[in-house]
Amino acid sequence: MARRRAVSALCRAVLPKWRENGMNESGTIKSFDGLKLFFQKQGCGPAVLMVHGACVDSDCFEPLAALLEKKHTVYRYDRAGYGRSESRENGDSLLANARDLLEILRQIDPPVRVIAHSAGGAVAMKLAEIQPNAMAALLVFEPHSALYRSICPINKQKNQCFLFFQKIHI
Repeated sequence: MARRRAVSALCRAVLPKWRENGMNESGTIKSFDGLKLFFQKQGCGPAVLMVHGACVDSDCFEPLAALLEKKHTVYRYDRAGYGRSESRENGDSLLANARDLLEILRQIDPPVRVIAHSAGGAVAMKLAEIQPNAMAALLVFEPHSALYRSICPINKQKNQCFLFFQKIHI
């Protein structure tokens, strides 16, 4: 019990802190345009932020988050219009989602590693294109191909696309 209290105190002292006007105890954070986005935070250690794809919400990462939380602080959020987050009245765009991701990253003390899936991968890749240094690392799996082609300007050959992302320091 004493060890658990000591670890808990250590985590409170060294974990990234949500800044005052961002995260609150109710589980919401503000998007770049003021929408309430649902979030979850678990674990203790270096920060990892997960970005879900289409037709799901942040709960899709629950099994992976359970594994990572043993050595990381895992942050997950429902993108605008998904799960428990508010929707935009005028629809959504890849750029708006990337700006939301950037706003969330600003609320977490760096360095933050991002894991993104499907359409969430396209969102993270768009952010990498417009803000190359926003993420310490980016792991994208199964990015949505139509969105991927629109982001990677040299998409004919994998090597060329890799060079594009290498150029932007990802």
